[in-house]
Amino acid sequence: MVNKTFFTMLLIAGTSFAMAQSTQVKEAHKVTSADYETERFGDFVQVTYKHPNGAIAQQGYRVNGKPDGVWKQFDTEGHVTAKGIYINGKREGTWFFITDKGLQRATFKNNKLVSHQMVGDGYALLD
Repeated sequence: MVNKTFFTMLLIAGTSFAMAQSTQVKEAHKVTSADYETERFGDFVQVTYKHPNGAIAQQGYRVNGKPDGVWKQFDTEGHVTAKGIYINGKREGTWFFITDKGLQRATFKNNKLVSHQMVGDGYALLD
């Protein structure tokens, strides 16, 4: 289920699939009772937030401190509940969210919501 906490977490995290070759540096952090880890790949920092049970809650990348690339959110059992793309810290393109009514598709341009619709039972699109 999508809620305000989910959207807040999405705004503070981002991703990128492109990674530079370099030495990895892994760190563990704690922010307002949310555990997270970082792993550095050159200019890319992979951020992994954890649920209280230790399962991955969200995962993505930051570049120069800004979310960049694909970002995913997971439920406590490890199922993907949201997926979207950040470009230079801004939500762009099509994002998918699992809600209590099914799958919702939202389109963003320059971090602004431009359209959204329910698309039914398309959970496979999130994997």
